[in-house]
Amino acid sequence: MTIREQWEIVPESFKHTLDAVSIMALLGNLISILPAASTVLTFIWCGLRIYESPTVQRWLERRQERRNRP
Repeated sequence: MTIREQWEIVPESFKHTLDAVSIMALLGNLISILPAASTVLTFIWCGLRIYESPTVQRWLERRQERRNRP
């Protein structure tokens, strides 16, 4: 089972909760409450969410199709 397939199994409510925690961590860091490590984790999490979005996945599929053309 691929990571993408596993990610699709995770309930949307859990994903939204992690998004909220990520945003709070970013805001907390911006006002110097949390350590820099939380910002790095937040950027990684946001990057993963963007990468797994349907729009980016469509772009990647199109790019792969273009590469596979003879």
